[in-house]
Amino acid sequence: MAKRAGRVLKAAEFKANALAVMRRVRDSGESVTVTSHGRPMVRIEPLRDDAEPSGFGCMRDTCELLTLEVTAFPPRKP
Repeated sequence: MAKRAGRVLKAAEFKANALAVMRRVRDSGESVTVTSHGRPMVRIEPLRDDAEPSGFGCMRDTCELLTLEVTAFPPRKP
């Protein structure tokens, strides 16, 4: 899904219309940035399709953990 330029909403406007805004984001694919006092607080964007590779977890089970025991001093004799 290609990213489109997003809308900007004041926090009060988002609060009053949150469900409608979330549905619009889902249906249009357009992100929305919510601001407070003119400063960005959060960006709401649609979830990516599962078919899109995310990179998260792509290296799972490709590494082997090797351990090495190192002793600084020889063990004590009883």
